[in-house]
Amino acid sequence: MHPSQKSGLHPPARQRGIPRRAALAGLAAPFLPRFAHAAEFNWRIGHSAPVEFPLHIRLKEAAGTIAARSEGRITVEIHPNSELGSPVGLIAQARAGTIDAVPLTNQMLAGTLTVAALPMLGFAFTGYDQVWSALDGGVGAFLGAQIQQRLGLVALDRSWDFGFRQITTRAKPVNTAADLDGLKLRTPPEADFITLFQALKALPLAMPLDGL
Repeated sequence: MHPSQKSGLHPPARQRGIPRRAALAGLAAPFLPRFAHAAEFNWRIGHSAPVEFPLHIRLKEAAGTIAARSEGRITVEIHPNSELGSPVGLIAQARAGTIDAVPLTNQMLAGTLTVAALPMLGFAFTGYDQVWSALDGGVGAFLGAQIQQRLGLVALDRSWDFGFRQITTRAKPVNTAADLDGLKLRTPPEADFITLFQALKALPLAMPLDGL
């Protein structure tokens, strides 16, 4: 129902003296090797997910690949669990250049860039094929350009997969919209999710991920 795509955002590479090739390094590998020489570049990434969350696990793998492919010239510090602040605070830090990247939902940018909420519209996509053709294609390119022009941040070319929204209940299955009537459920503290479930007559309780 809702694809909540994670975007890795960072200040433009030219502003921080980091080669663009390094800024857009590929991601994947299981460990962070150690090298005899000190790193030439050290990136800091903060996010709000717990260490058991797939996002954090994949970021650690990415850090391993970046270190290996750069032969230790680039190291990446991953700070989970809101160690460096709330998602809103992390965006501010990325814009100020005190951290180098932050993975987050587009909705977190919607307060200052309304069009960023486009991928979060309820029932906008019927499945992953539509999601990826849009966000890895023209829609994603348009949003990335708007993010850079309006907010001074660079979005990665590919979106993080945060999954279609699932509703898990302990009392009854949810098969139709009518089953949501009066159902109390947790949602992210994001306006589009809250108003959607209110329109479906559910009782949404806004709670950030680290509060679960």
